[in-house]
Amino acid sequence: MTNSIATVFEKELSEVKQKATPLVWSSPKGNLGSNLLDLQPSNVDELKKIIKDFEAKLEGLTREEAPQEWGVAQGNLANALHALGQQDKEDSIDILNDSMEAYKNELMVCKRQEEPLAWASIMNNIGLIFQIQGEQTNGAHTLMKSISAYNNALTLRTEDETPLEWAMTQNNIAVSLHILAEIKQESEMFDESLLGFENAIKKINPEQNPLAWVTTMSNLYAMQRIIASRTSEMDLAKKSVENAESVASFLADTSRSEYLSLAKKEIEKSEEVLKAA
Repeated sequence: MTNSIATVFEKELSEVKQKATPLVWSSPKGNLGSNLLDLQPSNVDELKKIIKDFEAKLEGLTREEAPQEWGVAQGNLANALHALGQQDKEDSIDILNDSMEAYKNELMVCKRQEEPLAWASIMNNIGLIFQIQGEQTNGAHTLMKSISAYNNALTLRTEDETPLEWAMTQNNIAVSLHILAEIKQESEMFDESLLGFENAIKKINPEQNPLAWVTTMSNLYAMQRIIASRTSEMDLAKKSVENAESVASFLADTSRSEYLSLAKKEIEKSEEVLKAA
């Protein structure tokens, strides 16, 4: 659902990073990818070079002799492969499978009881991979795996203690539910997805976490529009327009013209639904 805006987000990611709080960048960025920490390469060749560096480092490490360093290297490799898998469409499935294996290796040394938030972050990233693979293949079973992994993350990412991480994982679940709903054409799943976005946005401060807010709000009003187009619910269509306008207004204030252009297009779509409702 965020594919139309994802390209622009990624294009200006390094610029946004300088203005966002660090917390955003140690948590998932909606359905745009994993927590890449300071790794924000702009192209496939750069990612491939970084991956080779991580693989070379791992050749000189063993889990038995240096478990922590080995685990960090596995995590870095997994993150880089995850990012490459989203850019290299031709080999995406194989690359994401390699990323999954690296995350599983990281879990060998990152224990739930000892590093709960790091463990939850890995589970969230595994959920993102399953989500991408499920969307690529229309695989309902794979999408259910993504939701299961996200729910594992939520056992430690709580609404009270880690509200932003909790909100973004809720957003991710809602995205998987939306993809599932499109595959199965089940009205209840569309409603569940909408509820997830509604819950998530309540915990995101737009000034403190602008990218997370815009991503989630965009998902919210798009889902409102989708359901309104299916049900002809006038109130929901109005909410979609209002939320799209709030995103456009926010982006205008931050002088992000490309974001604003995309938001205006979404408003136009919402208004078309409103007219038809």
